[in-house]
Amino acid sequence: MPFVKLEISRNLFDEQEIRSLLSRIEETVVQSLSQLDVPVKSTVTVCDTFLVGDGKDVEALCYVTLKLFRGRPLELRQKLCEEVCALLKDHLTGRNLEVNVAVDLLEIDRETTKVLYLINGQESPKQPQGDECTVSH
Repeated sequence: MPFVKLEISRNLFDEQEIRSLLSRIEETVVQSLSQLDVPVKSTVTVCDTFLVGDGKDVEALCYVTLKLFRGRPLELRQKLCEEVCALLKDHLTGRNLEVNVAVDLLEIDRETTKVLYLINGQESPKQPQGDECTVSH
């Protein structure tokens, strides 16, 4: 049930680069969490307006938020953050911009996370795999 949220400023990547980066982040998450039996759920927010600090130096931003259910060892979580940071650095190398980069891993509780499987707005009797939440249109 990992969630990945990528927030970037519009001046960093084109659509193809965004998809490529998101795919690589997902691959990194899957490789780190070797017992993953549900798909990673990912979203991207492209920001036209942002401010970091006083706004004088930073020309772009690239933030990744990872959400995982509690219970994984601290070392694994730290390693995952480092791997995603390295991936972002690799994707940003060669850009002539001052970029603020951050990776944040949040642990969430199963007891306070509600998941649904909806088809045409109706809850389906089909049970989602693992902690999957899917909406069909």
